[in-house]
This record gives sequence, C-alpha cells and structure tokens, in this order.
Amino acid sequence: MQNRKWFGASLLFLILTALSLMILPGFAQRECPEGCQCLTVAGATQMFGEGNFDRCQSTPCGEEKTPNGVVPKYCFKSKCPQGCSCLTEEKAKEAGYSLCSGQRIPCGYDQNKRPLYCFSPPGRCPVGCACLTEEEAKNLGYSKFCADVKKECGKDPRGYPKFCYQIPTIECPTGCVCASKEEAAAKGLKDNCLNANGDPIVCGTIDSAAGLFKYCFKAPEPLRCWYDYGLGKCVGGCEPGKKCQLNTVIRDPKTMKVTFAECHCK
Repeated sequence: MQNRKWFGASLLFLILTALSLMILPGFAQRECPEGCQCLTVAGATQMFGEGNFDRCQSTPCGEEKTPNGVVPKYCFKSKCPQGCSCLTEEKAKEAGYSLCSGQRIPCGYDQNKRPLYCFSPPGRCPVGCACLTEEEAKNLGYSKFCADVKKECGKDPRGYPKFCYQIPTIECPTGCVCASKEEAAAKGLKDNCLNANGDPIVCGTIDSAAGLFKYCFKAPEPLRCWYDYGLGKCVGGCEPGKKCQLNTVIRDPKTMKVTFAECHCK
C-alpha cells in the first residue's frame, strides 16, 4: 500500500515537472543583451539578411505564435559593427561605400550565394563643401580641401576616392542668375553660363552629399519696346496685355521726317 502511494506521488511529481517545463518557455520572456534583438530566425533573416546575423545566447528569449504553432525567439545581432552594412562588393562600389574600419569582415551570402562584407557609408562633408573626385574638382575649378584637410568621403563607381572640397563663393557673371535646376525650369531658363573650361558654373550648394547644387543660368533678355527709325514704327515686345505703342514723336517741320521718337508699352 505504501509502495502504491509512493509510486503515485512520484508519478504526479514527474507530470507536474514536465508540465512546468512545457509551460515555462511561453512565459519566461528574457531581455536580450545590449545590441541584440529578440527575434525568430525568420525575423532575423528579414531584418539582417540571410546569414548576416549571430545568436547572442543559446537560450530562448521568448516565443511567437504562428499558424503552424509556437516558434521560439532568440537574441540576434548583425554580424557587421554598428554603422556598417552587409553588402556585396558590387553594390558597395556602386554606392561609394568603403570597407568597414578598413577591414574585410565577412557577414554572409546573398540569395545568389555571393559573399557579403561589412561596408561603411561615405562620410558627409560639412556644409559648404562637396564630395568629389580630384578629376571632378579640377573640372569645377575647386582647388581647396574643406578645412584644409584631405578627408576622404567615399568612392565613385570606378573605385576612385572622393574628397571634401571647399565650394568657392562664386557670383554669376553679368546676364546670368543663380538657380537650382528646378528653379531654372520653373522660370524657363535653359542655358547654363560656362566657365573657361566650358563647364557649368556652380554658384551654390543645396546638398553636397547628394550632388545637388545651384548653377548660373543665362537670364532671358528683358522685353524691349523701341522706335525703329528704319522701319518708321514701334517694334519689340511687351508684357502680356500690353502693346508697344508710340508715346512721343518729333518731326522736322520742313521734311516731316522723324527726328525723335519714343515708344512705351501701354
């Protein structure tokens, strides 16, 4: 009789223990270490990319209910250092990114099984400076580095380094106005004023990192209304709603030839 009671108590203890182990993961939500996030493997793949993450600890940090059942969540972190992105060398080159900390840190493979590495984005130049290759700076007539420091800010698609150049303060030549491409289009300005090298003159900066600048555009000739002595009449253009008309005329009393005439827009 005592053996039966002991067996029954032991069996009950084992059942309760098993139930507690089954229930515990659903309630034991744990915080992840700094720099890690509690995600399912699918969530980590979506956030960091396939193979671009590491598990911070072996124990689960929670769970997620799905149509197929409950899926455990773990603490994951990106393989790349903070501020760096996991890219193929081709994509990094196109975007002007450089190796993170100057080191070739592998961080996985893309969907085509091409190797991925950690790359850092190009540095932003201070306001009033532009990120250019030496060739681009020469064509624009820029010769001074920003703050007199040769600071690399990225690479062009060919892999040539780009540096922060000081944008000189330039006034547009007479007959030209400084405007962005959008402003010029809105005002009907189409032709650029060119420098000695035949390049458009840059007269302002909108966003040097994005390559957005203001340029000198040729201003349209003002509308003129004048008296053409050869034709003997008023010629030229006026603002909409007005006509170029004779305002003052003086003639020679003998020959009746016009000696002076003035036309106005009326």
